[in-house]
Amino acid sequence: MHNKGDGLMQVIGMHIGSSFAEVCLMRENSKGQLTQASEPVYLYLPRQTLKSSLPKVLADARIDAAFVTTQFLERLFDFRLGGSTAQVVTSGCENWPFLGSSAAQRGWLHPSKTQPIAARELSFPVEERIDSAGNVVTPMNEASLLAIAEKLKASEIKRVCIHFLNAPANPSHQTRAAEFFKTQGFDVFVPPTCDHLTEAHRWRRSTLEASFSGTFEEIRSDIEKGLEGLVAPDALFFRDRGGFQSPAKTSRVGSLFGLDEILVSHFPKATAVLDLGLESWRLVTRKKQSSWESPWGCIVAQGSARFDLRCQPTSLLEKDSSGDVVIHPKKEGFEPGPLCFGRGQKFLVFDLFSEELQKQEGVKQQMPESGVAKKEFFLNTLCRNSRAKDPAKLVQQLRSDVLESIAWDVQVSAEEGPLVVHGFFASLLGPELRERMPDREIILSTEASASLTAKAGRSPRP
Repeated sequence: MHNKGDGLMQVIGMHIGSSFAEVCLMRENSKGQLTQASEPVYLYLPRQTLKSSLPKVLADARIDAAFVTTQFLERLFDFRLGGSTAQVVTSGCENWPFLGSSAAQRGWLHPSKTQPIAARELSFPVEERIDSAGNVVTPMNEASLLAIAEKLKASEIKRVCIHFLNAPANPSHQTRAAEFFKTQGFDVFVPPTCDHLTEAHRWRRSTLEASFSGTFEEIRSDIEKGLEGLVAPDALFFRDRGGFQSPAKTSRVGSLFGLDEILVSHFPKATAVLDLGLESWRLVTRKKQSSWESPWGCIVAQGSARFDLRCQPTSLLEKDSSGDVVIHPKKEGFEPGPLCFGRGQKFLVFDLFSEELQKQEGVKQQMPESGVAKKEFFLNTLCRNSRAKDPAKLVQQLRSDVLESIAWDVQVSAEEGPLVVHGFFASLLGPELRERMPDREIILSTEASASLTAKAGRSPRP
């Protein structure tokens, strides 16, 4: 698996977020080490699709392998899921997957309610029962499965979750039902086995795997089309919590945490990594967790503990009831994006740093002069209508509030020890965070996430 010509390997690393993709071409040197062959390229997905942009970025280079980390599925976090996923459930337990949902904004005074994890009208009961010891109490009514399959076909539902009570103790009913729906042409999902978590936690995990599947397939298809003729189909790998996998074997839920595991592994001496990415800010620690508090409730998800910071690049800035401009917990996203992108209509944290970001490759192309002027207009209007009258002082104060919020989250959630500050905003915010946390060793990492992804994929697998 080497690049034709000089026998040295070339690979690409990609990190795909909700709205941006970071692409980095890596080339093996004479010592067998991967180094950047070019600067990372940032693609704004609402305007630049992977299918059309990757051939231009790679310029017909022959690539030996492509390694991908993705948080693209986070774009689904604020939406109702399960509209195309059915749940076949032990009779009497139809509501279990909907119990124990989480607040949409944790850590704030006024949490909001999340969307349901699935559509209740697509939950179908089956007469069957196995007790906790694995004994069959009620044999499964297999005739009812055919009736359910006919209803699902009529509704053009393609994915089915099998949620039977006490299946870990005796999976016979679950296995037979899964095989039946597979023979009927459905994509079938069953919960993972985890002894110390409830059935509801396990069922939510398989529901998310199924619900995420369609969006994951869309991004996989776009990548494969963009790499057609450049990368062999069997040389594309996605990272989940278990390692790099072929697309078919990648856990959809686990793919959300692939970069987290790479960061923890790449910086072994750090107690935590503060990932200040272009789209999201989070803290990843060396602590291990067996579950994840998803927006739809607790689910099985083993791996490094992650804490999403309260302040995010797309957090809203608005006037409160006292006339002060404050950081609001609501995140707006990059579609249409911050004011400086030209299409947004709300002042976001990202806009506070637009002057410096205009010099950054990858995003300066998304900030036309009209967008920067629009941001200035909104800022002046905000000042006139609030207690802050000086735009420069307001920006300075709000930037200070952002840094204070980040530092507070780190002090509360990260154990003592070295902290790595990584990501797109690391070079901009890292030095100021050092000043605010003088007692903590802070290490700045300016290497792109896509580059780390490529190196992790190229490393020998156990």
